[in-house]
Amino acid sequence: MKQKFIIQLNKDKKELLLEEYSQLERESYSLVCRESYDIEEVKKLVKQKDINSLIEFIRTDNFFPVYEFIKVIAENVMKYVKSKVEEQEPKELFLDDLDFIKKEIVEEEEKIDDIEDSLLLEDEMDTADIPKKILSINSSKNDDDD
Repeated sequence: MKQKFIIQLNKDKKELLLEEYSQLERESYSLVCRESYDIEEVKKLVKQKDINSLIEFIRTDNFFPVYEFIKVIAENVMKYVKSKVEEQEPKELFLDDLDFIKKEIVEEEEKIDDIEDSLLLEDEMDTADIPKKILSINSSKNDDDD
């Protein structure tokens, strides 16, 4: 599912606003959730440079995106707040869970390829010793024949 998230400052109330939209049709998004946070609290967490604390803070019962999304959102909140937030225009993020699924599939395929490569190397190492073993067996037979 495609989603849009908007990060913006409500200057009047000194709040950071996060809005979540879901795509209903090709170019149509519907508001799912809007959460507001005290900007000073957000700034404190950003100064600590602890993304996990920020994620815990911005996740609520109503605003609970999957980890891959919330991580991207938190990273962008950090960038947004580090800049001159009062002068910032709203920041739009477009995220698609299919992109994350595809990424996971590629990572799993790479792991499988690595395992296959290591197994092939082990097989090659085992077969490299075969001629030596055959020679030693043949030479021991020849010694027995004498």
